[in-house]
Amino acid sequence: MTSSANELLAALWRAADTTRGRLGAIAEDSGITFQQYMVLQILSDSGEVGLPTLEIARRMVERAPGITGLVDRLERLGLVRRQRSDADRRQIRCLLTAQGRELFTHVEAAAAAANSETIAMLTGHEVGVLRHLLGRVGRGNG
Repeated sequence: MTSSANELLAALWRAADTTRGRLGAIAEDSGITFQQYMVLQILSDSGEVGLPTLEIARRMVERAPGITGLVDRLERLGLVRRQRSDADRRQIRCLLTAQGRELFTHVEAAAAAANSETIAMLTGHEVGVLRHLLGRVGRGNG
């Protein structure tokens, strides 16, 4: 790998670490971990339908090997509930509780402010180009 490629990857890792650190601190101030926040975010997008545990794991930005334990802890905190599917009784879906939705809304507001601050130095065009390029890198298909 070339020196410029190494420098690029190091910059990506630093940017990801900085962003994750900011969001992690916001989540922890609300009594949850960064990964728990990510689960709440994923479930907030699923509405009243909810999602199976394995689908939550698939949508995580960071790999979460113990997704069942992660959901268990959120359930014990009263932020998530499990519900058996009416269509397929074998399937159990996870949904946000009212308390979970309220906490997520609070954390998301602070996260949105931090995210805006993180990219404030970029123009709208730069944000679009960067999003496109990082999407290509993330898919691994150039």
